Amino acid sequence: MPHLQAIALRANLVLGHDKIDELEIDPGLLMPGAPVEKLLEGLGVVRSPEELEALLAFPLALREGLRGVVYSAVTRTPRAPMTFAWAPGYDYEMTVWDAPGAAGSRGAITVFLRSRYPADRHPTTQSSSA
Repeated sequence: MPHLQAIALRANLVLGHDKIDELEIDPGLLMPGAPVEKLLEGLGVVRSPEELEALLAFPLALREGLRGVVYSAVTRTPRAPMTFAWAPGYDYEMTVWDAPGAAGSRGAITVFLRSRYPADRHPTTQSSSA
């Protein structure tokens, strides 16, 4: 299973509807510029060096965006449950849907991540031959 798929599955368990209200997070891990990988490691979402490498392959702007989305979900009242999904793709992508609450629903956030398979190196990480 691709590493980001495993991360998404675990993130659903920790940040999803059944658990987000019980979650205790060090506020320092949510501050702007705090590495999202430290937050996800602390929550038990990222569990191996290979998963960490896959997460760190995402451009910094996307990682910071992911941290910001988690911050938004856990600092609002009521907290917004999160759903994560991953799919293979050519480039690194993150799409976020933030559905506000309505009568009978507290709302939720969905995060869709896309990246290459682990063995499929991005062209910018390959050495060029002259």
